Amino acid sequence: MIRLTRRLHAFHTGLDFDAAYMSPVYAPAPGIVTHAGYRGAYGTVVEIGHGNGIATLNSHMHRYTVSVGRRVEAHTPIGLQPQDPREFAALTRPVPRAEK
Repeated sequence: MIRLTRRLHAFHTGLDFDAAYMSPVYAPAPGIVTHAGYRGAYGTVVEIGHGNGIATLNSHMHRYTVSVGRRVEAHTPIGLQPQDPREFAALTRPVPRAEK
């Protein structure tokens, strides 16, 4: 699953791709890892600079498997996908809030 520049409840120009839990995430093109870690609403991310001002941000990952400064080729595994929380929504039931 590659999630590019995704923000909750906000417009973004990226693309969202779904994949099975713990599926590998691959670099879309050759480049240098410029960030690997947590980044606010994006969660766990890997950002890859591809040159000429082009970069990809793969976000909402379960885990990243590369480090900053690493050169990656296209299709290099860079992380793993998380479990989609929507799958658990059907299993939940409303719980009344305790009164003070």
